[in-house]
Amino acid sequence: MEFDVEKYEKRNAMPWDLVYPGKHYVPDEVFKERYKICSGCEFFTKKAPRICKKCHCWMKLKATLGIAYCPVGKWGPYEEELLERKWFKNQEEQDLSDKAIRTMQDAAVASKEEENKKQENS
Repeated sequence: MEFDVEKYEKRNAMPWDLVYPGKHYVPDEVFKERYKICSGCEFFTKKAPRICKKCHCWMKLKATLGIAYCPVGKWGPYEEELLERKWFKNQEEQDLSDKAIRTMQDAAVASKEEENKKQENS
């Protein structure tokens, strides 16, 4: 079930994918297989909250999302999900989502820079 993370061009799952109304979950057997792989991984924390030390995700949540994949390539996106993906009604909706993501990322960077400047001036 190896997956080449370097060649995959789509983004990985993000926390807001859990609340997006168009989210797609994997079948239970796919979730169980993904979680089994994770729980045997050297990057998986064995104690609660059972996160991945590479992507810092809660694996019981991430492993349910069709677009999610392992950051070290142990499992990939759900193939049927990729074939039938209908996250957005049209390209305009996809573009708006991408713009919103970039805006949030830019705001986080600006906030961190402002915090660093305040610390330097203190």
